[in-house]
Amino acid sequence: MKTTVSRIRRLFIELRSVDLLILTFILLLAAVETAFRSNIGGWGTRVLTAMLLASGYAAAVMVIGRSGRASGFLISCLRITLVMAASSVIYGEVGHLIHAIFPFSWDSMIHAIDLAVFGRFPTLWFESFARPWLTEIMMFAYVVYLPLLPAVAFMAYRSVGRDGMEQFLFELTLVNFLCYLAYFLIPVSGPTRALADQFSGPLDGYFFTSVTGYMAANVHLPGGAFPSAHCAASTTFLLAALRYNRKTGILLSPVVALIYISTVYGRFHYVVDAIAGILVAAAVYRFAPLLHHRFDRWVLGIAFTKEPERAFLQPAEQRGETI
Repeated sequence: MKTTVSRIRRLFIELRSVDLLILTFILLLAAVETAFRSNIGGWGTRVLTAMLLASGYAAAVMVIGRSGRASGFLISCLRITLVMAASSVIYGEVGHLIHAIFPFSWDSMIHAIDLAVFGRFPTLWFESFARPWLTEIMMFAYVVYLPLLPAVAFMAYRSVGRDGMEQFLFELTLVNFLCYLAYFLIPVSGPTRALADQFSGPLDGYFFTSVTGYMAANVHLPGGAFPSAHCAASTTFLLAALRYNRKTGILLSPVVALIYISTVYGRFHYVVDAIAGILVAAAVYRFAPLLHHRFDRWVLGIAFTKEPERAFLQPAEQRGETI
């Protein structure tokens, strides 16, 4: 009995704020799957999958936490990989829940907002400018979002140490999970499906256009358009880059702006989706550091400055960390 209690306590100590967030969201998915089981095919399998995912994630956290002899860089690589893998699996699980609560899409509501503000659908307006070379640039911007996640995480680690990286991972994961939560509370199909009959044809491009076409057909969640997780995460990348390395953040700004445009140009999102995603990221950037550092102070007993968002923002070498 004492051994079991000791192991549970050990696991809890190894948890960081992003870990608690991931485990909590997995349990939330299981709760929704149970509550709306009549609307979900194979709900029992889904709940079992969620429990196995939570157990596997907790075990991985414990294993990485016990890698005391490993370098700080290696542990950080493992942490980034673990969080990315868990978030990807959770994204797939969310797809089974999008219409569990509401068996319809809210596109008509988004249409009304787009038309009231712009007088027409901007994604249809972009079609008049579509050229293969322009489409390829836009789709490159849409795809480059993917390697930005580990790149910014490593930048945070190199700039301020592991705790800065952990804060970034917490902020990014919270942003994504808020978007995922909205997907099954306000399911929106997006222009690709809802406005399919109004486009003159598919966008022509080259390699990256084919990549995004594959993503749209095999990765994107039908009903997972509002808010745009692409825009939300890209905004988080930008804000983190500006915080940890201002010059890098300034250089990243036009790339992020291009990502915003690509989500509408590529017919993946309405303008309202993009704006909502940016606002979600801005809100998280404002309040997440306080949550992150309070949790770590409570569990780990780390000493903090009076300004939580500035805690750990000093060179890693001064904190005695191995880079």
